[in-house]
Amino acid sequence: GEPKIIANSLERVENLREKFQNKLRMQILLHTEQLTRSDLEQMAKLFQAHKGQTTVSFRVKSAAGPKPLNMTMRKFVVDPSNELLKGLRDIVGKSSVSLMNLSG
Repeated sequence: GEPKIIANSLERVENLREKFQNKLRMQILLHTEQLTRSDLEQMAKLFQAHKGQTTVSFRVKSAAGPKPLNMTMRKFVVDPSNELLKGLRDIVGKSSVSLMNLSG
């Protein structure tokens, strides 16, 4: 027969990130030799302006260390809005900012 879909509820895709932000982690790759103090200040302002429930973690790469250092920032929990993602990607690069699902 014809395919059928049975759903208990329907959600707009745009609302899912906000609804499940406590199950996400934002990971940002930072290259210390490419960052300025101004970049870090801009990132802090973005985090402050977009408070929410998503944990932020950094992978910090430095020429002084053999491998990246992983850091979870308890001070910053954010709402991973498109505006925040764009702002961060403008500072550190598009491929350096990602969202990960913590529930599996």
